[in-house]
Order: sequence, then structure tokens, then C-alpha cells
Amino acid sequence: MLGAAFLVARRAIPRPALRMEWFVLLDERTREGTRLPAGGPVHWAHRRDARLLAETFGRAPELYERRLATGDRCAVLWDSGAAVADVWFCLRRHEEHRLRLDLADHEGYVYDGKVVDGLRGRRLLQQARVAAGEDLAVDGITRLVTAVDVVNGSSLRAARRHGAEPFGSVFLVGILGVSLLRQARPDSACWTLCRGTWPLALDARRLPPSKLALCGTTQGGRDVGHD
Repeated sequence: MLGAAFLVARRAIPRPALRMEWFVLLDERTREGTRLPAGGPVHWAHRRDARLLAETFGRAPELYERRLATGDRCAVLWDSGAAVADVWFCLRRHEEHRLRLDLADHEGYVYDGKVVDGLRGRRLLQQARVAAGEDLAVDGITRLVTAVDVVNGSSLRAARRHGAEPFGSVFLVGILGVSLLRQARPDSACWTLCRGTWPLALDARRLPPSKLALCGTTQGGRDVGHD
């Protein structure tokens, strides 16, 4: 019920006037490390794949080139020579909606997965994500974090199916560069009134103290969010 009310409010209020975001945070442990087999159905995208993947998934070629150039990795699932699903992994720092995730060496952030039209419901994204996670585990990535819009029930169910578990939520209301941010865990929550880009807590148990006096801008990072 709250999710539906949130969706109505977000659609009714023009984005330039007021920004509203509400995400569920989930994490999962990667499986035992196994490299992606040569010639297998899943492989990491290269910059030379940018135009083909952009046409397949309805993105700009520059998006692939920019994300890959900044170190993000894109796992692509192929079937009979055609790309059918892709999903992105950030392994250092990720910024989105003026929120920043500072990832530890053993953490990765999963985002912006897509499946070609007509093939949804076949768990293709899960295949790409699991295989890529096993490959990353060889390099020491043991925890994968993702953020799913609270009203996106299908994505939440899909995440739970492949082992991701909710550990918190993020609610943000922003206007004229100032944001009210609520970070929550099952037994606690903190509020922050902030300006500019602000770091999110990724600890599944502890939260920083609330700060309702206006906090200064946190600078730095790169924007590789959903474009």
C-alpha cells in the first residue's frame, strides 16, 4: 500500500521540482569462484561490443564505452550468437541519484540489468548474474549489493530467487539541491539532511547517527548510474 502511494506521488510531482526515491537494499554472497569458460554462454563485454549491445538493449553506444572505460564490467548472456541479457557490475565507487556507494575490496554493486523484449520470464538475467558472480569470486569479490525500486515487485522477487536478501532500505526526498535521506535497517533508522552527493551505509547492521542539521556537500566519485 505504501509502495503504491509512493509511486502515485512520484508520478504526480514534476521531477525538476521534487525528487523522490525509495529503494530496497539487498546483498548476496558469491558462489565458489569459477572462471567464465571460453566459448561459454556468458562473457564480459568489450568496448568493441558497444554498438551491437547498444542496438540490442536500447542504450547509447557511448554509455557502454564510458562505463567500461571507468572500470565497470558488463556480463552478457548469448544464445545462438545473439545477446539476450546483460547486467552491470561496479567494483569500486558508484554514484546514482546523488547517493554514493564506497565499495570495499570484497564488494561489488550490481545494476542496470536488461533482457531483450520477448524473452523476459526465462530467468536469463539470473544466469548472467550468477555466472559473472562466480567469475568475480575468483578475484576476491564475496559480497554483491544491489538496490531495487520498492515498487518493482518482479525485480525484487527475481533477486530473492537467486539468493539475495534484503538488509535495509533508502528513502530520499530532494528539492533545490537539498535532500532528506532516511537509511533503515530492520531494527534501526537514521535521518540525514544533506546537500550534494552523500555516501550510503552498506553495513548490514550498523548505521551512522542521524544528522538533521544541513551537512555539507560530499565531493568526488563518478556518475555511472542508470542513464
